[in-house]
Amino acid sequence: MTTFDSTAAGAPVEVRVLTPPGAGDGLPMLLLLHGAMSSAAALDLYAPTIEALWSSGELPAVVVGCASTPTQGGFYIDWPDGPAWETVVAEELPAHLVAAHGADPTRRAVIGASMGGYGALKLAFAHPDRYLAAAALSPAVFPGDTAATVPEQNRVSVLGELLAAIEASPGDALSTRLTANAAALRAEDGPALFIAVGDHDDFRLQDGTEHVHRALWDLGVPHEYVVRRGGTHAGPEMFAVQRAALAFIGAVLAT
Repeated sequence: MTTFDSTAAGAPVEVRVLTPPGAGDGLPMLLLLHGAMSSAAALDLYAPTIEALWSSGELPAVVVGCASTPTQGGFYIDWPDGPAWETVVAEELPAHLVAAHGADPTRRAVIGASMGGYGALKLAFAHPDRYLAAAALSPAVFPGDTAATVPEQNRVSVLGELLAAIEASPGDALSTRLTANAAALRAEDGPALFIAVGDHDDFRLQDGTEHVHRALWDLGVPHEYVVRRGGTHAGPEMFAVQRAALAFIGAVLAT
């Protein structure tokens, strides 16, 4: 674990980086966005799968980086009167991977789970031209953008705080970004999208994920959509989905 100085956060930000053995300069980068109540140490949970996919050739050599961001007051949002956490992961983390590890900023992908899944989608929906691929696993997304349209069962715990933050800042809503950039997202050179959720998610995130899937479908945006039978929010049954998402990204980066 190390840190980089962050102007957007106003303080040093912890970062963890994983590189393949003998890595040189010019490798593509994979931004990993961790979930709520987590940190850059989440990369350790992905490392065995990433290393296995490197060995099998399903994931090409890539620089993987994960930055620690908070949950409350974070949520991968640029707060008007506070830290800019979206800028941290969208701008400063890639710049750190270029400066410290020689990564290629033009070959970029992003993956995240839970709160990080929301973050991964909002990055890709905002700037489709920056990402070759984006994957969201059990993403913290909602079947609507306001408390009036989202049932209480879908905004328990910190999800309610995230929804309130989105309601106060419509520009952070996935629907706003998706509608604004639909043409670029469905273009042939748009990012390859992978979205997955379990049908027994502990926080009923399958409802919001289905909503996002339908919105993408209606707008003609190509994407891979996986609903894991018996899958919970972060149970062992979801490791197969994590592997599939990383292999999906690997196939895109290899082309």
